[in-house]
Order: sequence, then structure tokens, then C-alpha cells
Amino acid sequence: MKLAVASSLAALLLVLCTLPSARAVTLQVEPKTTECFYHHFEADKGAKFFWQVVRGGLLDVLVQVKYEGVHSSAATLGRVIFEKMHFEGEEEGFYEFRSGEAGIYSFCFNNEMARFTAKVVRFKIIASAEWGTDVKGTDDEGGTRTASLLLAFLFYFSYACTVVLEQEER
Repeated sequence: MKLAVASSLAALLLVLCTLPSARAVTLQVEPKTTECFYHHFEADKGAKFFWQVVRGGLLDVLVQVKYEGVHSSAATLGRVIFEKMHFEGEEEGFYEFRSGEAGIYSFCFNNEMARFTAKVVRFKIIASAEWGTDVKGTDDEGGTRTASLLLAFLFYFSYACTVVLEQEER
């Protein structure tokens, strides 16, 4: 019995070490421009969006999250679901949400208010489905059930570690 528990723990540790980790992206937003990144979400999926202005001017940038619809195009304006003028050092660069509808969501950094100063922004998007918080399975009768308690704990633990690491990097 103890050998089975020990081998299960070793396997769990291996799973935790091999799970994909979210990587931060760093970019420069030129004056008078907006830079957007797009991610497709299924309906009712959770996400956490972290950002930090690393360099440039007053370390300020307008942050927007928009629902672009099922197909994104240059003609689509998108429905704004979050908008905030962010000043680094005054508040955390963090927004958590659940996708209300399936489709493409944009994450934008607007530096159009700047006349001469580019901003360097670092950001990360963590979708909960990537970490298993929305993982479902099927039981023997074909009905939907939640994944095993141990597996669900592992996914949650991995997700929590990623969030802690993100906070420590600040």
C-alpha cells in the first residue's frame, strides 16, 4: 500500500513538472498606436490577464479587453468588456473574467495618448481550461461528471503555482 502511495506521489510530481507553464510576452507599444492580441475562448471559460508597464513615460497605458465575436476582422470594433487607464505602481495590472460567449477576445494596450514616448509592456493570459479547472469526464452511463478529485486538485495546484510565480516576478 505504501509503495502504491509513493509511486502515485512520484507520478503526480512528474505531472506537475511537465504541465505547460504560461509565458509572459513583452512588447513595445509605439506612441499613437494600439497593440492587440487575440485568444479564442469557448463559452463560460475562466481567464486571468496580468500586465505590467516596464518602461516608458509615466508607466501608463490604456488596457482593454473586448469581445470580437466569432470571427474577428479589421471592420469589427468589438464590444468592450473591460477598460482601464493603468498607472504602474499605483495598482496591480490584473483582470479576471469568464467568457460569456464563445468567440474571439482581444487584449489591447492603447498608447494613443502619448505623443513621443513608447511603452514597454509585459503581459500574460492564463486560461483556466488550460489548467483543468473546467475539465469534465463521462461516467459509465454517458453522463457528465467532474474529473477525479485527485486530478482536479493537481490541475488547481498547478494553476495556483503559476499565479504565485506571476506575482513573484513583479
